[in-house]
Amino acid sequence: MSAHVTPPPAGEVSLRVDRVTKVFADPTGAPVTAVDDVSLAVYAGEFVSLLGPSGCGKTTLLRIIAGFETPTAGEIELAGQRVTHLPPDVRGTAMVFQSYALFPHLDVFENVAFGLRVRGTGAAETRERVADALALVGLEGLSRRSPDQLSGGQQQRVAVARAVVTRPRVLLLDEPLSNLDAKLREQMRIELRRIQREVGITAIYVTHDQVEAMTLADRIVVLDRGRVQQLAPPAELYARPANAFVAEFVGKVNLLEGRVLETRDGACRVALPAMEAVVPSARRVEAGVRVGVVVRPETVHLAQEGALRGAVRRAVYLGSQVEYEVEVGGELLQAIGRSPLEEGIFREGQDVGVTIGFQVAHLLVLDGEA
Repeated sequence: MSAHVTPPPAGEVSLRVDRVTKVFADPTGAPVTAVDDVSLAVYAGEFVSLLGPSGCGKTTLLRIIAGFETPTAGEIELAGQRVTHLPPDVRGTAMVFQSYALFPHLDVFENVAFGLRVRGTGAAETRERVADALALVGLEGLSRRSPDQLSGGQQQRVAVARAVVTRPRVLLLDEPLSNLDAKLREQMRIELRRIQREVGITAIYVTHDQVEAMTLADRIVVLDRGRVQQLAPPAELYARPANAFVAEFVGKVNLLEGRVLETRDGACRVALPAMEAVVPSARRVEAGVRVGVVVRPETVHLAQEGALRGAVRRAVYLGSQVEYEVEVGGELLQAIGRSPLEEGIFREGQDVGVTIGFQVAHLLVLDGEA
């Protein structure tokens, strides 16, 4: 895989995953590799998201970090200490689960205090730290309510308060917003990021939702079939995906396949099915090599006039924008119209001008790619 390497953040390494592999047995006894030789370093105070489709290994990796699973191979270090074979309760991590996992027989105060009581924290300190944690998540005054008297969003806040009150080295979150409705999920993204920054805690967040990962994370680890496909900040991941899987998984994309005609002055001239294009390239690519050109829909512009001619095959009005499919020389492209109130809406079947922003496209070498 040809990956773009981003210099790591400066500072202390909070979590190190060193060549971790996890192999399970399926019902027939055949081996299934859930996590495959994964290495990464997470820095103190960083928010890192593990992103990928169902079954890619992200939750298994999180459970290995937490100590709920033991790796088949590899090591886990927290704050420089090897913890691979230590139980969860002595690792200095805390987990927020998808189901919140609140104790139904305990009120909010006792749910949040649970970890402190297990550690033998004194009564006065427990009261103070629970009060601080509830204030942090905006639940002052609700300490004596039971979980069934809370909304889904409030239950999620209790789960976060219970996790941070023990002052863990690393906060682990396993799709904690997936049970919330869309509007509340959006609000809680903002709250989670605020809480993480205010406490200054290192966070690892599992999600299959790329918008969630882009909103929350300092860096994103994209996983597929147990392997790291790319580790990068959100903007780099979106603009310069390392391979076709990342390009198509992170955001909407037009991935146009073609062959390089020539390379000069930091750009490749590429023959595509319906056109030629000049695309920036950070390295020299030999003529004849099969490549993919990553064109994001927001860089495909429709107008009455344009460099190319096309026909609108689909138009979906979304209020603030319109999503189009436009056919150009037999190739279907996705495009986004950003201001329908100002620009109007092109109708299905309409002939339009098309301009493609190849100057901000990204070139992937496909020959030999796994």
